[in-house]
Amino acid sequence: MKSEKLKEGGYKFSPRIQDKVFSNYNVKLILEWHDSQDGTVSPEIFKMPKNPFEDIDFKIGTIVYIVKDFSRSNLKSDMLEVSYPFNYTLTAGWHGSERGYHITIIKNNDHENPVAKTHESYFELEEATISAVAMIENWINEQK
Repeated sequence: MKSEKLKEGGYKFSPRIQDKVFSNYNVKLILEWHDSQDGTVSPEIFKMPKNPFEDIDFKIGTIVYIVKDFSRSNLKSDMLEVSYPFNYTLTAGWHGSERGYHITIIKNNDHENPVAKTHESYFELEEATISAVAMIENWINEQK
């Protein structure tokens, strides 16, 4: 989508839109709103980091596998695996543009029946992973 007032690129507008699906229609509405403003509204230029997992503290978890190259051409179903005590495993990966990224918590290697699972957009991936780490930490503390 193009705007008369913005250069090509990624932008973040505040307040955030609650709808996680950014259809062409939603983007069009955002750009029309921005173009109708008096010029005092300045969106943040958004730059995608190399790897949204790189700044996460996985607490007592041990990283088994992590994708270093987070470029679009390297997206795959297995991008992160972190092992925790009491047989918890945190995994994350890409499931295609329809479903986005997944974050899964597994117990006792039972991949068919995850303890928790969510699908997120790239923009919520880091926050959702941090929440998953906190969940695992709480469950481990309850079992001690």
